[in-house]
This record gives sequence, structure tokens and C-alpha cells, in this order.
Amino acid sequence: MHIFSNAQLIYPFLLDKSIYCVSIMQSILPATLLTKAGPKPTAEVLAGKKAVGLYFSAHWCPPCRGFTPILAQFYSALKKADANALEIIFVTSDENDESFMGYYGEHPWTAVAYGDETIERLGETCGVRGIPSFQIFNPATGNIVEADGRSAVMNGKGDPAGTAAKWAK
Repeated sequence: MHIFSNAQLIYPFLLDKSIYCVSIMQSILPATLLTKAGPKPTAEVLAGKKAVGLYFSAHWCPPCRGFTPILAQFYSALKKADANALEIIFVTSDENDESFMGYYGEHPWTAVAYGDETIERLGETCGVRGIPSFQIFNPATGNIVEADGRSAVMNGKGDPAGTAAKWAK
């Protein structure tokens, strides 16, 4: 699966991979992501990242509520080992902003703002049929490197750095 192909058609002339990465990501993601420090440009948030995970989830979903703490622990351990190994972007299926903000408050990663017009497109583009869904992409190519990130995290939670190293290839 290749999620960012439109950007490669639009920006094939870019030689600087960091700019190219930003261009690819901007073709599908919103211009701004929520961070714990407030809204920031997507390009700034993703600069230098080796992999980008899209986490489709919601507070009302029991399997999501079970997986989120495991993913958060994995992500936090990975950030300590290599701050640029992975950025996770939470894409909500919550029904209102209050629920989204409450659930997002439990997450250590970034998010697409509740109600953002890209949420539906991201789900469709990634073929999300149910939640939780966690997919990992190579930001330089836009290729999916792990379609079942949930299983990869569950199987690799004892070795987050080793698991993430597979995604950076």
C-alpha cells in the first residue's frame, strides 16, 4: 500500500529528503497536528522521523482502551532509546470533542484535531475497517511498512527499539 503517492507526483524534483518527507506527509495529513505543547505544523512534528504511525482509535472502544496503554508504554520506551524512531499520530473516531480531548489527554503522542476534514480521508486511504488500527509508514517513501502495527507492538513490546528498527528500513 502506498499512501502518499500524490505528493510524489507533485514533488518529484525535491532532492532534500527532509523536504521530500514533509511534502509527502503534507499531501495526506492536515497542515497542523496537536501536540502536548499545543498545535504545531505537521512538517515540524515529523521532521527527521524514521517512521510514522497512524493510530485509529476512540475512547468508547474497549479494545482500544486495552491497547492504548500498551502502545503508550512502547512509544515512551522507544522515545527514550531514539527520539526520532517513530512519531504516532492519533486519528480519532470519537463522537465529540470532549470525548476526544479526554482520551487524547491519556496519550503521549500527537493527534489530528477532532473534526478535522482529513480524518475521514485518512481512514479511507488506509483502508481502516475497524478500530483499533495502527499502521506504520516510511515517511520518505510513503510506503506502508507495517499494516498490522498492533500485532507488531504486542509481539515486540519487550524490544521497542528492535521492533522500530524494522520499520526504518
